[in-house]
Amino acid sequence: AVEIDEEGMIVDIVSLLEHPGIAQAVNGSMHLLEPIFLNHLPQDGPSCLVRDGYIPALKSEATVAAYLHDAPWAELGTPEGVLSAQRDALSGRLPIHPEILAMGGEATETNSIVHPTAQVDPAARLLRTTVGAGSVVEAGAHLTDVVVLPGGHAEAGVNLQGALLAVDGQVEIVLPAGRRAA
Repeated sequence: AVEIDEEGMIVDIVSLLEHPGIAQAVNGSMHLLEPIFLNHLPQDGPSCLVRDGYIPALKSEATVAAYLHDAPWAELGTPEGVLSAQRDALSGRLPIHPEILAMGGEATETNSIVHPTAQVDPAARLLRTTVGAGSVVEAGAHLTDVVVLPGGHAEAGVNLQGALLAVDGQVEIVLPAGRRAA
């Protein structure tokens, strides 16, 4: 929990300073830091941004502001998280970035979305798939529950399901729980 005062400033984190605010929020782990702040972290080995950075800063009465975000939030730190967020966006549970739609991003009848700068051959088959900016999907590619990351390339005839396809052609397949790749 992050304690926030009436001016939107952070006054405590996980009750380490025993200084309650007027509101509590969850730290979403998104930070905008002044470069000088990083100079105060230990330089030799790992450190904790909260215990080694924020807590000493708050003790010295530095200004640490909070931004309360009430829109949907998704964890994207794992391939499973990316695919889960994609499913939520394609089903309408999470919004699709307005920039993609404003640029003419195409939502297809197969519950897929194609960035307007992507090239998808008409002979490719997409199902619940997101094709990122500048990506190429060649003829005969069959993609189901796939995220083609910006600049990615799905070669002709490739058949992928539940996968992330990266720029360098690296594929990470996400299998349902209990299954293993052969």
